[in-house]
Amino acid sequence: MVTIVVHCLHCGSDALVRNDWSPNGKQKYLCRTCLRQSRENPTPHAYPNERREEIL
Repeated sequence: MVTIVVHCLHCGSDALVRNDWSPNGKQKYLCRTCLRQSRENPTPHAYPNERREEIL
């Protein structure tokens, strides 16, 4: 069996618990230390830079 330890992106703690699923199918986590939520493999932007410039 393989155990993967996930750390909080905000405070670096490993006290994360699974907390539902996001609309795009990624697992959401809740940090018990800082009480913030994060997703597995988050992407920095929803659109590529070229498309963002076009929108703005």
